[in-house]
Amino acid sequence: MRIVNLLHHPVNIVKETGEVIKIKPATRQESRVISFGKPRVVGNCAGVPVIERDKGYAAMSDVRQNTYYIVSTMTARELCHPQFISPNTIDPTQVVKEGGRVIGVKSFQTFRRRQDGAIIEERPVSGTGIVRDHP
Repeated sequence: MRIVNLLHHPVNIVKETGEVIKIKPATRQESRVISFGKPRVVGNCAGVPVIERDKGYAAMSDVRQNTYYIVSTMTARELCHPQFISPNTIDPTQVVKEGGRVIGVKSFQTFRRRQDGAIIEERPVSGTGIVRDHP
């Protein structure tokens, strides 16, 4: 199994033993969510425009078997594919802080869709580096 970090910063995984595994960003590969349609100004917040965008889609090239890709939560939610995982910062029990600063996470998260299209959140990794397959 291979893990490729497509984020622009390292990801620290804190195992149950306290060991920190640093996953460096990959080079020459990226994934991103591309929105379509023209952005619209829908209001402002303290004088700063609030822009609304149409739903996007995630773009990723060169997906390989037996490889997991660390992407942003936004990208993982759009892709809803078990090979695309993001640091689990949604669940506060999975975030490791030191002096109020996030230093790592204990797990990854991935997303899948129900038949009606709703997104179901999953947290399949618990500091082991092993992701279980979706049923």
